[in-house]
Amino acid sequence: DVSQSPLGNGLDVESFKSQGRYKYVKAVTAPIATGCAMWKMFGSFSKEQEKLFNNYGRHCGVEQSLQDHLERVWDLVNLAMEAVQEKQSSDVLYVFVAPEWALGRRYPARTQSHHPGASYAPPLSVADLKAAVEFFLNRMAAQPDRFEHWLLAPGSFYWGIPIAMESPALEQLRQYWQSTFNEELVTEGGTTSYAVFNSMPVFFSGQMVRMHHKRLEADFLDLRHEVWGNSPLVQDNWSKLNQTQLAVAEPLLERPDCPLDVAGLTIGIDICADHCAPDSAARRAQGCGVNQSD
Repeated sequence: DVSQSPLGNGLDVESFKSQGRYKYVKAVTAPIATGCAMWKMFGSFSKEQEKLFNNYGRHCGVEQSLQDHLERVWDLVNLAMEAVQEKQSSDVLYVFVAPEWALGRRYPARTQSHHPGASYAPPLSVADLKAAVEFFLNRMAAQPDRFEHWLLAPGSFYWGIPIAMESPALEQLRQYWQSTFNEELVTEGGTTSYAVFNSMPVFFSGQMVRMHHKRLEADFLDLRHEVWGNSPLVQDNWSKLNQTQLAVAEPLLERPDCPLDVAGLTIGIDICADHCAPDSAARRAQGCGVNQSD
């Protein structure tokens, strides 16, 4: 789907000409949705959902080869660029957006919390996340002129760092599950296995300009094995993360306070329910002195 809007939304467009490089934004969405990942996760399909899943579900999860999955996501980028059907203009910022988890997630997930004998699909790793970033950078480097005016947000990436947390922390998770969902959480042993994160690399003009991390957890964790990496529980047990992998991940885990600046435009980024968070993109922008008209 392609949509174009003049910057300013009714405000003085001339002011934007002086502030930034672009006069218009043209956004292109990928022909998939988080919903197809949900169908894959829970394994429940209506006839219409199954038809949609057969068309687009292959983009939803990393089952075998991460490389093959990234190739499929790259196909979506190319479809989006072809959908524009025009010679690129230096007056237009072109934006590609794919949904949550589209860049990478392994399944099954939440349903495993209810089945003690079911197998567990570990999250993708920080090495996998770096491989995804390098994949995009290499593909864009081969065609630099083609991506000069493109901002790519190719979906988020669900990944984890091994962590060993003692049973009191896991007990808090069980209590949370009981109070939130009014059902018992089935757990194994006294430790959880991974601190998990939901992160999206953002690229502009062929370069990665931000690694954005989801703040609020709404990701259907398997709480027998996973804990939300942005939670106080993990912050209080930071030393129990795998230090080798943490050393690789820490540069990617930086959280800039202010929104992204792209050629003079302020770009706010939220994933899923984060637009409701106390530190949503809009509130962070205000805290950085960005006016609404910017």
